[in-house]
Amino acid sequence: RSQRDSAVPMVLISSGQILRRCIPERAEYYTAAVREIIGDILKYHYKPELKCVLETVASDGSMIDNPAGRTVNPGHSCENSWFIMCEALYSKDDELMKKALNLLDWHTERGWDKENGGMFYFVDVLGRPCEQLEWDMKLWWVHNEVLISSLLAYAVTKDKKYWDMFEKTYDYTFSHFADREYGEWYGYLHRDGSVSHTQ
Repeated sequence: RSQRDSAVPMVLISSGQILRRCIPERAEYYTAAVREIIGDILKYHYKPELKCVLETVASDGSMIDNPAGRTVNPGHSCENSWFIMCEALYSKDDELMKKALNLLDWHTERGWDKENGGMFYFVDVLGRPCEQLEWDMKLWWVHNEVLISSLLAYAVTKDKKYWDMFEKTYDYTFSHFADREYGEWYGYLHRDGSVSHTQ
């Protein structure tokens, strides 16, 4: 199938930003590359009419109406949000900042489990069953992305909703993922917040 996936471009944004800091004499080159990659994500994956970023789309950016094509990964989208917020701050681009905040708003709303708390691993954009067996699990890294992106959004906007989002996620994260007996973190929880495995 001819398609585009958003995970690799997302990581390349962060890589380009890090390289720009490490090699300042090539800042212009890395900025151009980062902006091109962000442009592709916004052109092909960013779907304001659906209020989401689709993980996988057809080569022309259209939605593929199957489970893979309807998949939204709230963790990836929140991670993308803070990468794009950083780029908007760097380039003083208010329009880009609005789109970055949309990513955070859409995916924390769509991804938060209103029954049990915590962020789902995957959701179907049309509310249909997900293909991934682990779709309703709670993963440590997804919550870290929400913590980072909501705190950055609050620092940028001073909008209390982002502080509230940070606190809600913080409370869930530290009450469920922290191993109180041995320290460190549990990586994976069931939907109800119980630890999926300990060995």
